[in-house]
Amino acid sequence: MAITVKVKVDKLTVQGEYTRVDFGPNYQDGEINKEWSYYTPSLDYHMNVRNEVAEKNFKVGQTFTGTLVPDEE
Repeated sequence: MAITVKVKVDKLTVQGEYTRVDFGPNYQDGEINKEWSYYTPSLDYHMNVRNEVAEKNFKVGQTFTGTLVPDEE
């Protein structure tokens, strides 16, 4: 079963040569997150990327859509 999520960049934290990108749920489009957020109304996700990657690809408030698909076993 695949789950689609909409997230937004909540915070960027520079840590030396890396930037931590913190994402939170984007509830502006309630239809997409409604599938999973009815039972679990929160999301916590972050990633660490090199500073130059963060500068080119992430801005606070920017939104993304992703699909979580289980790996085949």
